[in-house]
Amino acid sequence: MAKSKNRVVIAEDLTAQQCRARVCDIERAIERLQVELAPIREFIAQTERKLGALSSERDQLNLRLETLKGRPVVSDHALVRYLERKYGFDSEAVRKEMLTPEVEAALRAGAAGCKSHGGTFKFRDMTVTTYIHPKTK
Repeated sequence: MAKSKNRVVIAEDLTAQQCRARVCDIERAIERLQVELAPIREFIAQTERKLGALSSERDQLNLRLETLKGRPVVSDHALVRYLERKYGFDSEAVRKEMLTPEVEAALRAGAAGCKSHGGTFKFRDMTVTTYIHPKTK
């Protein structure tokens, strides 16, 4: 077996028994790696939850600072309602567009996020919390 730039080339002289044995070895190795990944994924999910909470708190504090400075602000809630009522923006249609079967499956699997719609959705507690477009990273 030779490996060339992420492409595996299987030797032509392998017997069926050798192929089956190698498949079993690979499946065991994959299972071991998945077990190793579980705590790492949980750590990442916990870290992303903490990051999300801190980011949210920072944003709320920044809004509060603006009001304390005597500057008027518009909340996200008010902004969405304005778009819906003034311009007929259909936020429910957008929610349905965002919540594809793949995104739902990732949420149900407990993922911290998934790539979709040309970017990355981030999740917390079965909720899509943000969308990151590659150009805004």
